[in-house]
Amino acid sequence: MATILSEAGMSIDDISKALTHSDPRTTKLYVDAPNIVKLSTYTTFDEYLNQQQRN
Repeated sequence: MATILSEAGMSIDDISKALTHSDPRTTKLYVDAPNIVKLSTYTTFDEYLNQQQRN
């Protein structure tokens, strides 16, 4: 999640606050870590949730 927010233009400090990290260095570790789940998986999941909400 941190990487996606960073790629969307959110600052490390804002991401840190949103994820309730007490130290932005913790957030930086997550931003710099390679994503294990591809973004397309998040997109597919989001589409599924939106479909469920419509039904």
